[in-house]
Amino acid sequence: MRLNVHYVTDKNGIHRAVQIPIREWKAYQRHVEKLRRFTEFSNGLREAIKEIDEISKGKKKGVTLSEFLNEL
Repeated sequence: MRLNVHYVTDKNGIHRAVQIPIREWKAYQRHVEKLRRFTEFSNGLREAIKEIDEISKGKKKGVTLSEFLNEL
């Protein structure tokens, strides 16, 4: 995603802030939220795979489907 950035400079020409159109900011926020949800999902999946590996190696006790559903 490429933003149409406008720099705000001080009297010495040093960049002090940026401005972007509100439409682009909202699109950027939606994009960041999608990335956050994807990262959360990916991390959860990674943990689940790790847990499956631990259960298959006998390092962790698994639960039955009934036990799992009762926890919900």
